Amino acid sequence: MPTELTDGFSLAAQVPAALLRKVFAGSFSQVLPGLTATVAGGRQLTIWFEGSESGLTLLPKPLPFVNPIQVDLPFMARLSGEYGEFHGTIRIRTAVTQVRVESGGETFIAPVIDFRPNAIDSFEVPGDEAAEDLVWRPVITSVVKPALANISPFTAGPLFPDRDAQFFLNTHPDASYGPGTGVLAVYIWADGGGPPPIPSTINTRNLSADRAVALVPRDRVEQAIEAGLQANGLRDLPRDIGGVTITALSVNWRDFGIGGGHFYITGTADHTLGDVDFEAWVQLYVERGAVRVNVLRTKHDASFLIDVADAFSGGAITRMLEQVLPRAVGGIGLGAFGDIAIFATDAVPEPQAFAIMDIDGPVDVWPSGLGIPAHLVARSVTSSFPLPEYLWGHAENREFHERTCRYGRFIKAPDRLPTWMRAVELGYNGCWHCQREYNVVANGQLFVDVAADSLLSISKVTARLLSDVQRFGITVRPRIEYLNGALGWNASTGSRVYQSVPLVPGVWEVTVAHEDWSVVTTVQVGKAWRSEGEIHGTATMVHAEVGSSDVSVEMVPPRV
Repeated sequence: MPTELTDGFSLAAQVPAALLRKVFAGSFSQVLPGLTATVAGGRQLTIWFEGSESGLTLLPKPLPFVNPIQVDLPFMARLSGEYGEFHGTIRIRTAVTQVRVESGGETFIAPVIDFRPNAIDSFEVPGDEAAEDLVWRPVITSVVKPALANISPFTAGPLFPDRDAQFFLNTHPDASYGPGTGVLAVYIWADGGGPPPIPSTINTRNLSADRAVALVPRDRVEQAIEAGLQANGLRDLPRDIGGVTITALSVNWRDFGIGGGHFYITGTADHTLGDVDFEAWVQLYVERGAVRVNVLRTKHDASFLIDVADAFSGGAITRMLEQVLPRAVGGIGLGAFGDIAIFATDAVPEPQAFAIMDIDGPVDVWPSGLGIPAHLVARSVTSSFPLPEYLWGHAENREFHERTCRYGRFIKAPDRLPTWMRAVELGYNGCWHCQREYNVVANGQLFVDVAADSLLSISKVTARLLSDVQRFGITVRPRIEYLNGALGWNASTGSRVYQSVPLVPGVWEVTVAHEDWSVVTTVQVGKAWRSEGEIHGTATMVHAEVGSSDVSVEMVPPRV
């Protein structure tokens, strides 16, 4: 069947889910990078969306004309009066639909994702039952849900110039392509009468994460080739082309059933010494939106007809073919096939700019038609929404800094801290230069000496603060600390010494574990401080032996 490639439709396109996600992520990041709102108690809520990390999953279809989709929107939020920030994901189940958009006198069909209430199937902020989640989740929902509804819909795929055709979208969540799964099929009907039924399955055609494909059925291509031959006088032979008189010419398809084929050109040229048959193998490719002819090789049956070869290599016949064959594929996005374009390549409205496609690459030749490649044009997000500010914490010395501090700006992998309250809560100490009002003089040092059978024996040593410590009006609640064995193996004692980062002085619970053995003890971590170039105070040393429940503790001089 000539229209098998497009399932009976005039034209078709296949867009991988990965490309849909990129279009949506760019559009969403540009339109809604973040938002602010006043919530209960007059507190200010600020939300930053991590649009570039948005997830998009095509879902099984409950009904033939419904195209369900799941969108995951990662975000970070801060609420005035709170020390920290909340990281989560909004999960929405809705559908891919189409809308018409106007720009510069053109009408485009745009695949979109709609977050308005009548379109949403479910809206949730997944999380556990922790107290923090229970506080944040309803606040986030109450602000984000109406904001999305007011701005919807969001562009989620390439645009298609309307040109009075009918467009039908159909998602195929299980259709696989190269590295991914999930394809949006777009069927275009422009032939009058009723369109054929929308197929429930598809064969994907050379897709990738950044590559969509427009499909043109063979009968439509052959009609265009015939029109091109007529327009160039090649149906009224003989015809002089570049000094060579063509007396017969035929354009044939050569494909391999998997795309990437070519056209096989045969003909006869009139020469003073007699008629000569010639052949040419021609590949089509699109370069910056213009269709080109690449003559792969030529052949003729007489050595003296150098001028026939020259007519190909020199360009006369090639230029003729570029007038004939590209008529079948040229102007995609510019009005080919009787003013029916497939992908919009420019002049789209600014809100849909992340959907601009570049028509570029080799044209696939299939048994039943052509595949025109289209790649998503890379585009940067620009936004005036202020980025979140952070203090930078040093994971090793447990100090926090302004990002512009001469000490803080060189931290290679900083712990990003939203507020000084959060920094103090986690046990960080203010930098003496840029955070002096939150600097404390004394810190704790903890060492754990673990005796074992072999220097290859590595234990897991952790410490957890038990004391109720207040600093600057903040209750200190540091994370569980993991001590490292950087001090190494002591061959004379058969033990390895593990060292903590600077700790908050107080009572700590220390756990030493090795394979299926562990021991737990409670110790007082002493205070150490530097004065006039020297270290003063005491450090805490815990002694344990793998396999034994005995633990001893001693106070030792602090180390630099």
